[in-house]
Amino acid sequence: MTDYGLEIYNNKNILIVDSKYKNYVYHQHGTSFVQANDLTEIDINPFSTNGVVLTKPTTFYARPYGFIYDSTSAEYNKFLLASDATGYIDWIIYKDITTVPSGDYGLNIFDSSGSIVFSSNQLGYFNVLLKSSYSASNETVYDAVNNYFHIVGIYSGSRSTLYNNRNGREELEIERKITGFKRIDSITLGFGEFWFNVEVIDYGPGSGGGTTVSSKASGSFPQDIIEVKPPPSI
Repeated sequence: MTDYGLEIYNNKNILIVDSKYKNYVYHQHGTSFVQANDLTEIDINPFSTNGVVLTKPTTFYARPYGFIYDSTSAEYNKFLLASDATGYIDWIIYKDITTVPSGDYGLNIFDSSGSIVFSSNQLGYFNVLLKSSYSASNETVYDAVNNYFHIVGIYSGSRSTLYNNRNGREELEIERKITGFKRIDSITLGFGEFWFNVEVIDYGPGSGGGTTVSSKASGSFPQDIIEVKPPPSI
């Protein structure tokens, strides 16, 4: 709890605005086509602050894998989605508020150093409806159809398989295991693990079969889930 200033809680008794920590604000929304058991790279409007990707649950397992940082521009300009099936995923990005929006009305809140932490003139703020820890394979939420979700914690398995004659080449395929989520019904999310490709290294012409050359399984089932209500404009 902050020791000064303003605190605002929503009707779920979750703190959404205070005078100390930067509020996440809406950055971008989109829908992207993803490939089964692969990482899909998605271009986004660049930003240089902290950010988070949330996705709307679909009927197959999926989850964001992370942002891609461009060291030349010092900005995040892409992110990755992992899924166990082919289809479309609806996503939304929030980032730290950094500038005071223009306008002569509304509410602006600043921290003790004078930096903006919240403004009512933003297109949308980070309206968290649910933040909980869990260990079950299913979780009851407020709205699995319209809201967006982010989970923390992954099952971090990995394996490498050497194919001596795949596509007439000698190839090393590197895969990882991750925990994704999907929509079970309008108020239930399900969680499950799936493998996805990380990289294929081509060594040249080859012959023979496939051999697993390394395998690792470590990590934990997701422990935290965040449910966010999107801005009215989405």
